[in-house]
Amino acid sequence: MYTNEYDIRQYERMLSCIERFKKGALEINNFISDLEALINCIQEPDHSWKEKFNQEWAVLEDTYSYVLSDDRTIFSNDELDLISRSVENLEALIKQVLH
Repeated sequence: MYTNEYDIRQYERMLSCIERFKKGALEINNFISDLEALINCIQEPDHSWKEKFNQEWAVLEDTYSYVLSDDRTIFSNDELDLISRSVENLEALIKQVLH
């Protein structure tokens, strides 16, 4: 699959966001919105790839929304596991495009 230079930069930015989130340098709400903005900037995404990405991204958004709607600021261990798996899956999907 051919990826143009602009899109490559967006995928690299996504990986940077993931790294910052994993290090605790990026709050989950900003992480979610940054990934959404970056995926929407991709000019020539593979549609099946984008669908997989959106499914994983939705796990993050849904989990965060659930915690907010429950008036909590702390994630449960199960929620942290969901977030961690989703982040790992997103990272693998992005690296798949770049390699």
